[in-house]
Amino acid sequence: MNALLELLRDHVQPSDLPSGAVIDNLSCVFLTPRFRTSSHIIIFVLDEKNQTPVLLAKVPRLPGDDGQLQRETRNLRAAQESRDGGFRSIPRVIAFEEYGGHRFLVESIVPGRPIRPDAIRLRPEDTIQKTIDWLFEFQSASVADAKPLATVFSGRVAEQLAVLDRFLPESGEERDALETTRDEIEILASSGLCTVFEHGDFSPPNILVDRDGNIGIVDWELAEPQGIPLTDVLFFLTSAAFARARAGYGQRRVLAFQNAFYGSDPWACKFVRRFCDRFEIDTELVRSLMVLCWARYAANILARLHADLTPGSEEYRETLSWFKRNPYCAIWRYASQNKFLLPLRSTN
Repeated sequence: MNALLELLRDHVQPSDLPSGAVIDNLSCVFLTPRFRTSSHIIIFVLDEKNQTPVLLAKVPRLPGDDGQLQRETRNLRAAQESRDGGFRSIPRVIAFEEYGGHRFLVESIVPGRPIRPDAIRLRPEDTIQKTIDWLFEFQSASVADAKPLATVFSGRVAEQLAVLDRFLPESGEERDALETTRDEIEILASSGLCTVFEHGDFSPPNILVDRDGNIGIVDWELAEPQGIPLTDVLFFLTSAAFARARAGYGQRRVLAFQNAFYGSDPWACKFVRRFCDRFEIDTELVRSLMVLCWARYAANILARLHADLTPGSEEYRETLSWFKRNPYCAIWRYASQNKFLLPLRSTN
């Protein structure tokens, strides 16, 4: 904590703090995320006078393991630079420095609290559409820097699929899903689509709403400035499906996803259709984008769990078993095995 306070005194300007907050009157509260793939510790920097957060800092769990924070720093700076004046709804990088043997990323605070599941259940049309509207505004700002989608498949996407290729057994449903994913990429490569700035984990608790109903987005370590269209929409709608169905984990989440997109009343499809219409995405490509969305997310899970495990080892078998049970892996399998249909026209 002393190293962080020293960093703040050296790098934080009064203009970086809310009115009335003073650097010498700051305190820290540490929060250790409990999910398995977390690589850092979060520190809320508080104004001692009223105990409200004024800055947020992140530090790697292990000294020197700061690759994720380097990536988040680049992404935040690129996101703010994508539009003149930047975005108040996205954190600003205040400092990214090493002090006391630890690398700290210090960000501005985005007002608001994570969208609550009951808000999605009780006011789905308003809450979901407002969030997707924010995404459309943000990604529209990145169009000037877009590249043909085909140009990115040999880079980051190829690396993600390589993680799956190295880790998965030579046969099985997951291997079949990987081959289907490659086929869908071939379709997308010739589609004429362009990249967008992709958040990569566009779901609560990374989506905040303040007292006035304004949306804010945090946690950009998985973002891709040259990302895949529709990925964030599909991921967010899936998290909304979990909330609507009160699906806490496991198979209930898979069923919630199936009902939202493939069931007899696929309520999520109208939001997908609206976004496709606004962004001029051919709806015939949605299946390909759906499969690729979940293949990449499954690969990210493995990459953060050290996918270079030795096949046949006890640790490998344990990780493979956990991965197959993971609902996102099951969603990827399901998407690769089923057709995806949208309503004929957007519902306004």
